[in-house]
Amino acid sequence: MEIVFISGCNSSDSDTAKIASETPSSVDSNVFNTALPNQKQTQGESTEGSHEIELLYGKWQPIAYIDPNGQQVDLTELPDEEKESLSWEFTPDGYIKLGEIEGTFEVKSDRIIAKNENSGNQKEFEFSVSETELNIISDDGATLKLSRES
Repeated sequence: MEIVFISGCNSSDSDTAKIASETPSSVDSNVFNTALPNQKQTQGESTEGSHEIELLYGKWQPIAYIDPNGQQVDLTELPDEEKESLSWEFTPDGYIKLGEIEGTFEVKSDRIIAKNENSGNQKEFEFSVSETELNIISDDGATLKLSRES
């Protein structure tokens, strides 16, 4: 079975996301490579869904990938290094970390907008979040399921 991940950071909504295909045993550390720098977001930039924003704060580890056709792949058995490359972390001061990549984020409705302030690039992700689970949904309908790190 093949896993398809989003790679790259689009500069506009009309850009097409680069797609990188990886097998479950060889997930690349750049699968969510959004080339984001260390930049601080102004607190309070987005007040929409403040409860959902607060639920995002913390570190999230990958548990499953569901492709656009509904085929699910268990990611809990990946080596720690590969799981870490798929982890997401959000802080109250507006930082986002996707694997090794860092940048800023804001939330608008059901979308996370990750930004690279230096280049102007940004990538939007649809999401749903609860106390224990975060789902990141790509434009093609694929879903990365993550669980809150304890």
